[in-house]
Amino acid sequence: DPDPKPSPAPNPEPQPQPNPRENQTIGGEGTYVMDAFEKLKAGDTFTEDQYQYRILSIDETKEGRLNVSVCLVKDLDKKRKNAVASTVKYTQEKTTAHITVTEIGAKAFANHKKLTRVTIGKDVTKIGKQAFSGCGKLKKIKVEAENLQSVGKNALKGIHKKCVIKVPKSKKKAYTKKFKKKGQKKTVKVK
Repeated sequence: DPDPKPSPAPNPEPQPQPNPRENQTIGGEGTYVMDAFEKLKAGDTFTEDQYQYRILSIDETKEGRLNVSVCLVKDLDKKRKNAVASTVKYTQEKTTAHITVTEIGAKAFANHKKLTRVTIGKDVTKIGKQAFSGCGKLKKIKVEAENLQSVGKNALKGIHKKCVIKVPKSKKKAYTKKFKKKGQKKTVKVK
């Protein structure tokens, strides 16, 4: 297979772009995963599928695979009905990057009027304050995470009064405590 991308020179000229890291889209047409992440470091943000992420850490395995831990900072798609905060796997050429969502940031989904369902992936350990506040149609939250450490203040304020938070069976007792008094109506159930 001929490589459509020429090899970079030893000292490539700096590109006259405003900021190559800003709103970097990973995995877009013509982008190479490894190249895209080489420009990024912990603390930088990028956008994929209209979710904005902030990088918490980047590690390269011996096999040359990238493990990228991120915080989902903001959902830029206000019309989204079904949101997923979970691991994303990108493979291009021979490079694979695993983007693991470990945090949902403060106000990440706040005031998304059309949001009805959210899936919180297995690696999420933290939900920020007001993460889902003002999501009046949010009726189903599925928590796959087995190691959720904290749920921020008012994370569930203003969600649908009949919302059901489905959690792993073994975690029901612990998670009922974690989700308690986070701004939701008393009719919201943890199951």
